[in-house]
Amino acid sequence: MACIGPAETWVKDPEATLDYIWDWSDYLGALDQLVTADFSATPGLDIVSSVVHETEAEVWLGGGTDGNAYDVTCHIETLGGRRDERTARIQCQHR
Repeated sequence: MACIGPAETWVKDPEATLDYIWDWSDYLGALDQLVTADFSATPGLDIVSSVVHETEAEVWLGGGTDGNAYDVTCHIETLGGRRDERTARIQCQHR
C-alpha cells in the first residue's frame, strides 16, 4: 500500500496489482468525510477496484507497460459538499 499526496510519483511493476491510497484527512473539516471517490487513469493502466473510507480513497491498480508513466486521478465528493481532485503519477518499470 502506498499513500499518495499531491504531486507524488510511485513505481509499479507492470505485473503487479497494488493498492494506492489518497489521504484526504488534512483537507477535510473535523466533521466532514468522503462520500464518493471516482478514479480515472491514463489508458493502459487498469483500475481493478476502489473503495471509500471516511478520510481516504483507495484504488487497486494493475497493468501498465514497462517504461511508461500513467496519471491516476481521484475525484472526491464529501458529506459537507466539497468536490475536488488530485492526480498522482505511476511509473511502470520491471523490478
